[in-house]
Amino acid sequence: IFSSSVIYKILEEYKEWKKRKRKKIKKQKLEQVTRPGKIRLLPGYVFRQRKPAVIGCEVLKGTIKPGYDLVKGENRIGRIQEIQDEGVNIDQASTGDKVAVSISKITIGRQVKEGNILYNLLSDKDIRKLEELQEFLSKDEKEVLEEVKEKKYG
Repeated sequence: IFSSSVIYKILEEYKEWKKRKRKKIKKQKLEQVTRPGKIRLLPGYVFRQRKPAVIGCEVLKGTIKPGYDLVKGENRIGRIQEIQDEGVNIDQASTGDKVAVSISKITIGRQVKEGNILYNLLSDKDIRKLEELQEFLSKDEKEVLEEVKEKKYG
């Protein structure tokens, strides 16, 4: 309920409320899509080769979260099961973070090797939604999104 003795104040408050509400809805939509991310598997930090593979990685750009599928080139290689930072499970890692990730369905040394660059798998639907919500993406996420689009649609 908006109340004021001046009608213009009510209109200003309503417009501000509407703006905040739209922003909140867009942020909620962003949580429902896979965000762009690019990681490098760190040489010398293989903790387990398979079932699941556990390896240290650096998030070069963007964001990674458990449940995100990873691709190498055009091949889907596995899914992030957990992310740990100094032995503590975390919900996500962002640009510059060095963390340990457990990845299902791969064997280090076969599908991927130390030093490989992997990307989050972005579906066409994810790409369209991310383009609509670009104002909420970081600069690094926007760069990764462009890299993925170039590789995908070249």
